[in-house]
Amino acid sequence: MRLPSLPQSLLPIVVASLQLAVPLSASAQIGVGLPPAPNFNQQLNIKPNSGTRGADRNDADKLVILGGQREAQGDLRGAIAAWEQAREIYWDINDMAAMGTVYDYIGLAYAQLGRFDEAEDALRRRLAVARDNGDFRGQIYGLNNMGTILLRRGGIAGAQETLEEALVIARNVQSVEGEGLTLSNLGLTIAGSGNYARAIAFYEEAMRFRRQGEDIAGQTNTLNHLGRAYQMSRNYQAAMGAYGDALRLARSTGDAANRYRAIDGLVAVYQATRNYGRATDLLSERLSLAQTQQSPRQVLETVLATAKLYEAAGNLPQTVNYYRQALELSRSLGDTETAGIMLYELNRLNNQAIR
Repeated sequence: MRLPSLPQSLLPIVVASLQLAVPLSASAQIGVGLPPAPNFNQQLNIKPNSGTRGADRNDADKLVILGGQREAQGDLRGAIAAWEQAREIYWDINDMAAMGTVYDYIGLAYAQLGRFDEAEDALRRRLAVARDNGDFRGQIYGLNNMGTILLRRGGIAGAQETLEEALVIARNVQSVEGEGLTLSNLGLTIAGSGNYARAIAFYEEAMRFRRQGEDIAGQTNTLNHLGRAYQMSRNYQAAMGAYGDALRLARSTGDAANRYRAIDGLVAVYQATRNYGRATDLLSERLSLAQTQQSPRQVLETVLATAKLYEAAGNLPQTVNYYRQALELSRSLGDTETAGIMLYELNRLNNQAIR
């Protein structure tokens, strides 16, 4: 196995990047095809209307953008605080559509923090607002968000029921975007029960709607899910095709979250099929992306993946080398859990070498 084109030591890169690290948004990390997190260059999905123009409306919009900026900096609690202030203003000026959207952001942020009770409460309030206002699009997105939260809590049956309700609404109002999103999330839910063949059918149908709606971000997300389902079914050729398509789309649109996911999927498939050279090329691309983003966390993930690849290839010295780097990196990030795991792995490999 040839060496990957990675620096012999990645620690200086990470130390230099610590102050500028920008974590993925909450919705991106969930990775379930949720509506986008706040777009800082626009007025998000919240658009002024004749009834809500003025200073209060401007203040609320600024708070939504501030919350998005805090989320991008990893300050989810600060983001929630800003969004809660915006929500109160939207309530005061009777802009229910904007308030519903903010509930989405709040719910997703709580989910990222692992506070699922608060996440579910916010999303149920979002659904109530959408229903009271006859907002079918809001209902579709609200139900999808609720379904993904239930799925993360292990409630597969509840998630499926919630998503099926969203699918009925999407079909009734002929929402191509809504059908694509919901079918993709239904596939993810079914995959959670281990029925990958049925999940693949949902993903394939979702792709038809996402292509019809020219939803590139949605296509990329669903293709990654599809690749995972094929991978778990050990249909590695089909998995390579789906992950490869996802990677090409992610590169073309600058979608870093899905680019990481596609690379990770392909590396796992190439490792399973012993195509170590192709896997190392992708890990080099992953490292370059992490450096460009100045993301120490993603650099650490790349080092861990490289260590696992070397171990699969039977190269014990390089496996130890990269696990040692991962130990140093995790300590520099204050990640005691990963550091503990690295110490365990190094001890295991040391015992293995002695035997």
